[in-house]
Amino acid sequence: MKNILYATDCSKHAEPAMRYIYKLCEILGAKLTVLNVYHFEQLQAKARMSDEPLVLSPYHERMEILKNYCSRYLSIGSPKVELNLDVVNNLSVSQGILERAKELQPDLLVVGIKDEHSERGLLAENIAHALLEKSECPVLLVPNSKRHKKIKKIIYATDFEMKDLEALKFILPVAKAYRASVVIIHVPVEGEYTSAEQMQWFQELLDQEIAYDDLSFMMLYPGKIINNLKEYVETNAVDLVVMLERKGKGVIRSLFHKDRVKTMGKNTSTPVLGFIS
Repeated sequence: MKNILYATDCSKHAEPAMRYIYKLCEILGAKLTVLNVYHFEQLQAKARMSDEPLVLSPYHERMEILKNYCSRYLSIGSPKVELNLDVVNNLSVSQGILERAKELQPDLLVVGIKDEHSERGLLAENIAHALLEKSECPVLLVPNSKRHKKIKKIIYATDFEMKDLEALKFILPVAKAYRASVVIIHVPVEGEYTSAEQMQWFQELLDQEIAYDDLSFMMLYPGKIINNLKEYVETNAVDLVVMLERKGKGVIRSLFHKDRVKTMGKNTSTPVLGFIS
């Protein structure tokens, strides 16, 4: 994981999330691009309301805002993290992020989870949800209130799919960098009788493909998937939740039907990493 793209609205409330990503990049030795999407007409409207004309071009005006924002909260110029700043003019924030991500090809796309403090307002598009629908790379959802602390425990929610193997190989460098434990969890649905056999098969598969000492497996009680995962996260000091997110309609698998990652991200104060499948 060498290139991380983080999209921010430059609000004070998003500062903890940005510091969280910056520290993650420092530990992983990854390059960080901080992106802000603006809309020119909105800048014009703000200027009219304040009677302060735009002195610079819209692009340079927004770039100055982003530069000042990052200077206030990050160690700009620090040799520990290669930091790039980027601004994009687009009416749709999510579309602006997706278009830039397609150009930059990051290994990971990060966005703060929208809250009541968002300048976009409660009725604006949900950026995180839109990115999970269309992103070509994994998406990390970080609560805007989340401050960085050492990642000690990562859980991976599985439904025993081959796609899980790719996702686990992706997250392993993070676990190694933090020396974190990785717990692979399955939540059976009511009436599911083959979970134990599937878990055994999956464990044998991972033993052949993944070498990591602090890796364990757990089966939770059958029930509502998100509720059971949320309870486990809250009672076991989990620092990162990793899941698959299904695209499109008609997905009937018990755990990873469409919107599970979105729902989990909305209902926990723990960062959630979604792999797009």
